[in-house]
Amino acid sequence: MLKAIKEKQRHKMGKWVNKLMGRWVSHPLTHSPFTIHHSPFTSLQRSVFSPGVFIGVVLLLFFRPLICGVTFEWSNTYAQILIIVLLGLWVIGMLLKWELSIHRIPLPILLFSIALIISTIYSVSRGISVRQLYQFLSYPLLYLLIVNVLGSPVTSHQSAVGSRQSAVGSHHSPFIIAAIFLAAILVIAYGIYQYYFGLERMREFLIAHYDISEFHPDFLRRALYGREAFSTFLFAPALAAYLGMILPLALSFFIYLSGWKRIFPAILFISGVFCLYLTFSYGGWASSLFAIFLVLLVSLRKYRVHILSFAVIAAFLLLLPYTREFIPGVERMGRSMSASLEVRLDYWRATWEMIKDYPVFGSGPGTFASLYAQHKIPFAEETRMAHNNYLQVFSEMGILGIASFLWLGVAFLKAGWRKFRESSKKTEKALLLGCYAGIITFLINSFGYFDLYIPGIATYVWIFAGVVMATRKGTKAQSSRGTERQRHNDKLPLSYRLKSNLLRVVALIVVFFLLCSSIVMVRRPMLADRHSMEAHSYLVRGNLKRAASEVRGAIKLDPLNPVFHHQLGMIYQRGGILNQAVASFEEAIQLNPFISHYHYSLGKALWTKSGEKDEALMNQAVASFERARDYFPASVRYRLILAMIYKRMERKSDALAEYKEALRLDYERAVKIEPWIGELKEELEQYLK
Repeated sequence: MLKAIKEKQRHKMGKWVNKLMGRWVSHPLTHSPFTIHHSPFTSLQRSVFSPGVFIGVVLLLFFRPLICGVTFEWSNTYAQILIIVLLGLWVIGMLLKWELSIHRIPLPILLFSIALIISTIYSVSRGISVRQLYQFLSYPLLYLLIVNVLGSPVTSHQSAVGSRQSAVGSHHSPFIIAAIFLAAILVIAYGIYQYYFGLERMREFLIAHYDISEFHPDFLRRALYGREAFSTFLFAPALAAYLGMILPLALSFFIYLSGWKRIFPAILFISGVFCLYLTFSYGGWASSLFAIFLVLLVSLRKYRVHILSFAVIAAFLLLLPYTREFIPGVERMGRSMSASLEVRLDYWRATWEMIKDYPVFGSGPGTFASLYAQHKIPFAEETRMAHNNYLQVFSEMGILGIASFLWLGVAFLKAGWRKFRESSKKTEKALLLGCYAGIITFLINSFGYFDLYIPGIATYVWIFAGVVMATRKGTKAQSSRGTERQRHNDKLPLSYRLKSNLLRVVALIVVFFLLCSSIVMVRRPMLADRHSMEAHSYLVRGNLKRAASEVRGAIKLDPLNPVFHHQLGMIYQRGGILNQAVASFEEAIQLNPFISHYHYSLGKALWTKSGEKDEALMNQAVASFERARDYFPASVRYRLILAMIYKRMERKSDALAEYKEALRLDYERAVKIEPWIGELKEELEQYLK
């Protein structure tokens, strides 16, 4: 009797699950209610999910360089959301096919992701690092998506019957190439137009729509008042780095294609070279030329001697400016290049000091700018980036981060070359060689720039890597080369066959929950930024109450971000609510104690609150001013202000020491930046006589 009841319950459960999954089974199940049957969802997955995911990838390829994350930071969040949605659709599609089939994740990428998470946990400012974590983790997820969607990994059943095809086949590559080339021609056209006609209008737009008051004048001089084309990337070297990835790809297709198909790659290459020249980025020129010569050497083997000769001449012309003994124009170019190198050497020395302070886990992703002022060499320019991807990854992510990053680059160079040699189709060889050379350009630029931290470029790097690694074994005899392990990795992804409807329902619920929660989590910082921007607009109009309300909304969405707490403190201070201003400044310092102007703001609020009568508050204010100086020892401004505070407290010897140190530093440039510093100097001179 009990056995019959259990059998009846099993039968009812099987009918419910089958109905939920779209397969009503009217007859009793002979074996198990979770037996796999043919599903209309399999055809749905093939007709909707796979093309939908691929279309999303193509859209990301097209729009990412057009809406660069440096200019429009909100685009980074939407790109992350798109990657999450596409990843979720891909997993749901596999669940509807009854089989989870995933290409193996390379160990360097896995270690890089682990290093990201660990360094965020031990970050000096988790609020800042979490934002960078979202951005950086989206890249391995994008790589995983590209490899599996373009690779179309064979299932265990397909591999058993010998299914074998090229990953970047004829049905995928035209759309990928079209998206890359169309976006590139738009970026190039806008860059050329910008240089000759629209540069001043673009600068007016940036000044009108962005708060540049907090930007350093050196940044404004280079980015907003230079004569270089920067197109959609805001920085001319960033545009040069992007073109350095596109030009080898265009040249590769021009060489491998024939007839009328070569026209568009030729137009793209010629216009791209001209736009690259308009950036006046010497590092971009050098890395792009190297990649172009690499494509020529590999694809035109008969002319290697001529190509190498041209390469030697080009290298000589690039090194010519350093001689400073030729025509005046070349001498000026040499001075510019040497000055740029000297500035970077200052950045790298400071970065190395950070590495020595945080060698194991790093200071945390995105925290370089917080620590740079503390290690800044006197007379060196200010910066938010190390201008060297390798050093910055080392300083922010520690030994595991830099080791995995270097391993990732070496592993790609080795595997990418093998993929190219094994390929047989001309279109595929052109795509592989172009992407391969483009990533080499990125690796070279990483020695002197921060392409990894520019989303429009970093996204393309990971997509290019995914496209190259998505290619499985070709049909040439060369495909027999390589180790047995490499061939096994190309044929069989990690695969798990779902054996029950219940398991599939649970998996779908979990995936849907993770998808929704990830989107909500990623959107919160963007929404917080919107509240902060609204607060700034209210503050400009003098509506302090609404401004404070908006900042509190930002803090509610992103409570670990010290910027919002400091912004709220500034609003309270402006409104004369000093107790709450002090509390907000202290909260900002607790979240990130390395920002010098947080300590300065706290000291100013405490000094105002003391009325120069409460000695305890005055001493607390002095301690805050001293911490501001300690976290930015090369600041003339903080030292002169501290000298004035010592003057008012009748600490003449301390005031004299700070005054002398301020003059020893880069005083002349400080006066140009903030003319009121000169008034402080004159007042101190009268006092110290």
